[in-house]
Amino acid sequence: MRWILSPSHPVNHLGIYIGNHQFIHASSGKAYSVTISSLNGWYKDKFKWGKHINENK
Repeated sequence: MRWILSPSHPVNHLGIYIGNHQFIHASSGKAYSVTISSLNGWYKDKFKWGKHINENK
């Protein structure tokens, strides 16, 4: 998962989707730690693209 702040800014954050509209990522906010967040609201608006990785290939 990758996000951008605006079309003129490069990707600056990565996360791993864990299902149920949630992802795990390193927080740069108050927590400064690895956290689980909802892929709704602010993150939903900033989401750029994702890729499914198939373990069987």
